[in-house]
Amino acid sequence: MPKYFFRPRDRFNDPVSDGVELLDTAAARSLAIVPVRELICSDVRTGIMDLTGSIDILDESGDRLDTVLYTEAVMQVTAGGGKPGRNLGQSTEVD
Repeated sequence: MPKYFFRPRDRFNDPVSDGVELLDTAAARSLAIVPVRELICSDVRTGIMDLTGSIDILDESGDRLDTVLYTEAVMQVTAGGGKPGRNLGQSTEVD
């Protein structure tokens, strides 16, 4: 099984992960989304929502296979709706 590594690109400058064996890049992408969502949740508790980061998925040679943007890890719903594919639905205003 191939080994995948994760390189965060955000304000924290965390090091590349130790790596994990996974079936394929799709599985690595799914796994990368988990810590992104945890970080976003932690940030929101302190009044921040920084979606400018990303996580690169690397192979054992250090070559980048894919990138997960923080904006891809969450569904963004805003009062004015949003861009199809990124923001699902529109908020409903209640009087």
